[in-house]
Amino acid sequence: MRLVDVPVQVTVQAGRLLGFRWRGRTRRVVRVIDRWRYLGRWWAGEGEWRFVKVETDDGGVFELYLDVAAGQWRLYRVYD
Repeated sequence: MRLVDVPVQVTVQAGRLLGFRWRGRTRRVVRVIDRWRYLGRWWAGEGEWRFVKVETDDGGVFELYLDVAAGQWRLYRVYD
């Protein structure tokens, strides 16, 4: 597992995560493995992050999150 934590372009349709673009390549999500929320350390100014762990069509497993306050998706971890 590698910590990456970089912004990515994500495609969402009707509330469903369809794919994301990373390293010049679009990865299509075929399965959502898990979802959870992190409410952040309020004393440090952190807001809510909505995590999703997914499997892609090439067999990769990735963890992404939506920083709700910033309205930005980030690729957080890549599982080897």
